Amino acid sequence: MWGLGLVAAVAVITGVVACRQLVGITDNPPEDLATSLCGLPYGTNTCASCVNTNCCSESTACAADPVCSPYESCLGKCNGDPACRSQCTINNRGITSSDVSALSACLAMNCESACGLACGGVADLISEPGPAPSCQTCIATTTTACSDARAWGTSVDGDAYWRCVLACPTPDCIFACGIDHPSGASLFAPFQADYAGTCSGPCAYGNYWACVGGVNWPATKSKTSVATFSIIDSATQKGAPGLDVKVCNECPCGTPANPALQEAQTNDAGVVTLTIPIVIVGSSIGLEACYQITAPSMTYYPEFAYAGFPFSEPVDVAAADLNAGVTTPGYLASNLALINVTQEPTLGWVVAVVHDCLGSQAPGVQVTTSGVGDSGMNVYYQVGSEAGATPQNGQATFLNVPPGLVTLTATPLALGKPSSVEVVNVVAGTFTGVYMVPTPTP
Repeated sequence: MWGLGLVAAVAVITGVVACRQLVGITDNPPEDLATSLCGLPYGTNTCASCVNTNCCSESTACAADPVCSPYESCLGKCNGDPACRSQCTINNRGITSSDVSALSACLAMNCESACGLACGGVADLISEPGPAPSCQTCIATTTTACSDARAWGTSVDGDAYWRCVLACPTPDCIFACGIDHPSGASLFAPFQADYAGTCSGPCAYGNYWACVGGVNWPATKSKTSVATFSIIDSATQKGAPGLDVKVCNECPCGTPANPALQEAQTNDAGVVTLTIPIVIVGSSIGLEACYQITAPSMTYYPEFAYAGFPFSEPVDVAAADLNAGVTTPGYLASNLALINVTQEPTLGWVVAVVHDCLGSQAPGVQVTTSGVGDSGMNVYYQVGSEAGATPQNGQATFLNVPPGLVTLTATPLALGKPSSVEVVNVVAGTFTGVYMVPTPTP
């Protein structure tokens, strides 16, 4: 495997030197070329020299790539400044070029100090320009976060995984990124714990809204979507067996206008798998489904769970987050007593879970309703939230909602404009859950 041989090795080295001389690159570049070696600008002589020594082939390939070149040229002028780098990332959010990942990982691996990329220089990938400097400081001063970030940022597949996530407008697309880049997703997972934990405040976890105003639903890539998820008894936190689960375009399922596309029962562990045909409801846009969950014995309240996005991938992992808990009348009554609210049997209730552009549950979001009267309706944000905004779990609950179609609008307070709008159906005595991700032109 390693039998290249001395003559061949010398020939390769000679070829590289000759190529570098042809484009005006030497081992001791003159000052006027030092910040634009290997095809791209790098801001400082120190960074450019490091690139020249360690990442010239990756940089030259990027310079020839019409997707990679403008992005990396933007980054190169930032001199490692996290806020500047973050804006470059936002301006090039949809790119998934292999040349970008190869160069980014090479720089993080070999030129961390020279190019100002502490701990892999990943803050710009997870934070907007405002919090990016404080995010970078937190990562750099937290030993575990720094080592986890460096392991992720220096991996080509790790970078490719996150570029894929940044380009995804839907949760099933994000999940597919993990399937396409398994090693990258595995390297990101430890850092995710740091990002959502120790550095959640400095990095503004759950408040990445750069995609708002530019979301476009993806065209479907599959004829079916497989959803496997657990349904849990909210009181016991154990699986709820024997529940009927249907999926259709709009709940309630089983009507002439909204026939059930697939149905099944939860097994003894409360797990159900549905193979859902992706019905095209627009120009190449797939089904934006609703799940209906009922207990034959009426042990639990019936539930509607709206996906909040059109299916485009063969696997829909987001089902686990849509409405994983079912509730008995007794458990609901005991919880409502804690907040001194009585749920009227002729009314319904809605639970909205808001997510940001990176798929993180979003705190600090105000959720409002329209389309129904609000006389007697209660809006409840869980303990620990800002007044009138979602807490860290991104959840807002509406009690005693009049039946009918309800329009929900999510407005992040830090953004000052809506991030998503969803329309759901409310039925008396029924929970309605909705997964609110950023939507096109909210």
